[in-house]
Amino acid sequence: MIDERYLLLMQQEIDRANSQQEQEDLKRYLAQNDEARKMFEDLQAVGTRLSRMPLVDPPDDLRSRILHSIHPVSSSLFDRTVTALKNLLPLGVTRKPVFVYGFAAFVVIAAVLVAVQLSSDNKINRSHVLGTMAQGEISGPLHADQLLEVRTEDVTGSIQIEHRQNQTIAELTLQSKGTCELTVEFDPQVLQFESFHPLNGESASIKSLSGQLSIAQTGTNTFRLYFNQDGTPRFPLTFRFYAAGNMINEQSERLP
Repeated sequence: MIDERYLLLMQQEIDRANSQQEQEDLKRYLAQNDEARKMFEDLQAVGTRLSRMPLVDPPDDLRSRILHSIHPVSSSLFDRTVTALKNLLPLGVTRKPVFVYGFAAFVVIAAVLVAVQLSSDNKINRSHVLGTMAQGEISGPLHADQLLEVRTEDVTGSIQIEHRQNQTIAELTLQSKGTCELTVEFDPQVLQFESFHPLNGESASIKSLSGQLSIAQTGTNTFRLYFNQDGTPRFPLTFRFYAAGNMINEQSERLP
């Protein structure tokens, strides 16, 4: 375990911002702590490499290209990344935090690479996906093949479904008094869940399993579900609404 004070002194030493007393304190601490000494040596090596790198101006579309190339990430990975970045924030208070920003960028890039690998390993079970955008942009207004109406005491709204050549899209506009749970069942041999697009609203989250989506929504929300399609579905999309654990409504599309 490394004392937080000496983590700060390490960064300040790399930035040449330590006082003589702080330098002596750090030197004594490193002599007594092998873990801290190894970290300090690693940080010095990274700082040296960063200082030798030329400055470049990133292209204007870099951010959108990165975001559109990443598949949905599990919340546990996201939480671990945020925690790591929060642990770095206290280090960025010195006059020259170049190293801190570089190290933080390294953490973010590493997290993105892990996320892409996880997504490629498991394309069906995307558990705890929260408001994740798919690759590309929202594909314009729907030209719905079917419109399903939901009218109960606990939840009201509509479900629009459009079938395209290689894609099925369901747009849901729902209003619930409290938290309403919704399951969407589909033919996993033909339809593969691709993405969840929250268009606007208060609160909605989604969990994906093979052949079923579980959605929790509160208040008024509009969102789209995108499915990749390989062939003609043998079973309809079925929407079941639950309140307080009891099913209150069921809607199924009409297959051609």
